[in-house]
Amino acid sequence: MSGLLQDVRDATRALGRSPGFTGAAVLALTLAIGVTTAVYSVVHAVLLARLPYDEPERVAMVWEKRAQENTFDNHVSPADYLDWRARNAVFEFMAAHQNGSVDLIGGGEPESLQAGRVSADFFKVLGVRAQLGRLFETGDDQQGRGAVVVLTHSLWQRRFGGDPGVVGTTVNLSGEQHQVIGILPADFRFAKAELVWLPFVFPPEFRFVREAHFLEVFARFKPGVGVNEARVGMDTLSAALSQEYPASNRRHGSFVIPLREELVAGVRPMLLALLAAAGFIVLIACANVANLLLARGASRQREISVRLAIGSSRARLIRLLLLESALLSLAGGLGGVLIASWGVDLLRLLIPRDAAFLGTRDFAMSRSVLLFTSALCVGTSLLAGLLPALQASRQNVNDGLKDGGRSTAGPKRRRLRAGLVMAEVALSLVLLAGAGLMIRTLVLLTKVAPGFETRRVLALSMELPGQRYATSERIASFYEGLIERLLLLPGVEAAGAISQVALSGNDARTGVTVENREPRPDEPTRMHHRIVTPGYFETLRVPLRAGRWPDRRDTSKAPPVLVVNETAARRYWGSESPIGTRVRLGGSDIWREVIGVAGDVKHWGLDARVNPEMYLPFAQSPSPFMTVLTRTSGDPLTTAAPLREALRGLDPDLPLGSLRTMDDLVSFSVSPRRFFLSLMATFAVLALVLASVGIYGVMAVDVAQRTHEIGVRVSLGARFADIQRLVLGEALRVGIAGVAIGLLAALGLGRFIRSQLFGVESSDPMTLGAAGLLLLGAALLAAFVPALRATRVDPTVALRCD
Repeated sequence: MSGLLQDVRDATRALGRSPGFTGAAVLALTLAIGVTTAVYSVVHAVLLARLPYDEPERVAMVWEKRAQENTFDNHVSPADYLDWRARNAVFEFMAAHQNGSVDLIGGGEPESLQAGRVSADFFKVLGVRAQLGRLFETGDDQQGRGAVVVLTHSLWQRRFGGDPGVVGTTVNLSGEQHQVIGILPADFRFAKAELVWLPFVFPPEFRFVREAHFLEVFARFKPGVGVNEARVGMDTLSAALSQEYPASNRRHGSFVIPLREELVAGVRPMLLALLAAAGFIVLIACANVANLLLARGASRQREISVRLAIGSSRARLIRLLLLESALLSLAGGLGGVLIASWGVDLLRLLIPRDAAFLGTRDFAMSRSVLLFTSALCVGTSLLAGLLPALQASRQNVNDGLKDGGRSTAGPKRRRLRAGLVMAEVALSLVLLAGAGLMIRTLVLLTKVAPGFETRRVLALSMELPGQRYATSERIASFYEGLIERLLLLPGVEAAGAISQVALSGNDARTGVTVENREPRPDEPTRMHHRIVTPGYFETLRVPLRAGRWPDRRDTSKAPPVLVVNETAARRYWGSESPIGTRVRLGGSDIWREVIGVAGDVKHWGLDARVNPEMYLPFAQSPSPFMTVLTRTSGDPLTTAAPLREALRGLDPDLPLGSLRTMDDLVSFSVSPRRFFLSLMATFAVLALVLASVGIYGVMAVDVAQRTHEIGVRVSLGARFADIQRLVLGEALRVGIAGVAIGLLAALGLGRFIRSQLFGVESSDPMTLGAAGLLLLGAALLAAFVPALRATRVDPTVALRCD
């Protein structure tokens, strides 16, 4: 034990005698460990940490499956859900969920809140218990029961001051009194940011609704039942329903997926790619420190030889040198934890606001994260220190004692240092290529036309409360009155409304019958439907391809009409014009005449395909869920206050709702990629800097240790340009070898992040070539100062050194 303590003291003193070396090594390790720990905190919270439910491994989601359409996550119809719940043999509980919003009125300014409407067993499925009061019980979702509500802990604290007396009182939600029966615990998290929870009341007619699909279904496995057994059981049940209801359920199945797998499916590839990128930073930093240790070992040949000569064993020498590496890693780890704590705060700011599941996770520096950091410190100390320690312990004692132990570097040591630099260059190229591919993706996405003009358009999403707006006439009167008031505001050029605005994440789809078109079993005839007011198309400046737009002629008493988009026209009418033909929706017996063809609009994202869509006149299909759009002559946000006043003039109890510009919606649609790019670019820049420092360090040491050789070359007539070419050529050879290796590795990473790319192949030669040229340029730039120093070697001084 005393020997170990003595070695620790010796290692500490040795590092203290070389503050420049120690500072450079600690800085490299601090940055590498810091960024890796920050990324791992996100990976752990999202992919590894236990979900805050009871036995979360038993919780699953059950989707409708349509294998012939390659769809495994379709929403479920009410009748199918009720049959699944009553007839399945593999789940202990099953519950339905639908996201919506309500208006909280009273006790302050009216506020629009995200609301989760769920069947009574929802919290039993999750295994969540109330912090105060109770959660839903059997019967709470039945008609005739009193209206109840459960509040989240955050809303209870913010709006009600954490008063426990709020349980048992009533609150006004969208004009209807609801009794508060419980408060959810503070650690409750859900993928959607609902603040209030309401029972989903299933009216008797839902037993027969199989055409409308709008429910998410959650279920808890029975004890001992696994996901494969559950899939078999639900497939059997779905097949039976297909036989019983062929008109609606033919070729419809079910798909069971564990809840965690469903929640992380969209972010797992991105997070694993980021963790791999951070791991590359660690490897680059370790190679950098190893090179520094190798160079330092060459300058310590006399010290090491003396230790071996006076009886130190090679094992103890290796231990001493590894202790130096461990102390460097420990210091880097302590600094890395500080960097990571800042990095976690930065990641919270960078995470897209619409990345709901990511946004609900806690990225704190937990015990598991700190254990990871500790393991990372041990790993970096071995990666950075083991090879230099072994190399130093194998040196010849006699050679080290000759001539005062002059620092020399044999061919083997020089090849080893060059190999480490090659590895740094290769890893850096992978990160640069990844960042370059993401940059090209975002550039190409910004060039995609969304199908409408986004500038100077303000979007207000609203949901009218059903109790006060129970009739179509009241709904129509409100929205028509609001649009009329908006058109009178200064600076407003146009105004209109739509039920599902593009890029909002909201959608609706229904089966249709096209007149004189025979149904095809392998191609279901479906369209995504939107309800629009007169002025909507003019506000967003959607191009009219044929026919006319809906206008004030298309009242509730006029013949039913609709507009289809270009994709629907091509798919269902081919080369013929759809104008004047008729379409029937779902099970309706009402035929609607096609009066126009609209240009395609990118609804689900700039990189998403366009689906067949149809637009119904608002007066003929009033909806309480609408997004009101205004086009202004200046900054659209300046109309927010007048818009609030217009709302108050129509209904003082209505909150302003969700207010965004269309430019924001476009920006949000690419925000996950922007988040990925920002981190990849940060890693790429850090890798480029570390690789450049590594090349500089190797070439500087190489020049210093080859002073005698350079002096001889100059004495024999070598020109300064020849010396420069010698040093720069060496750096270029190392760089080219590293780039060649890195290109192969970059092809593998490109396939790994393929899901994040758009319009560019993972093997894009332009991106890979640019990354390679950038690294070679950095290598030459890093070697320029050592090359310049080599030309200034005085041959008489250099020869005297021998």
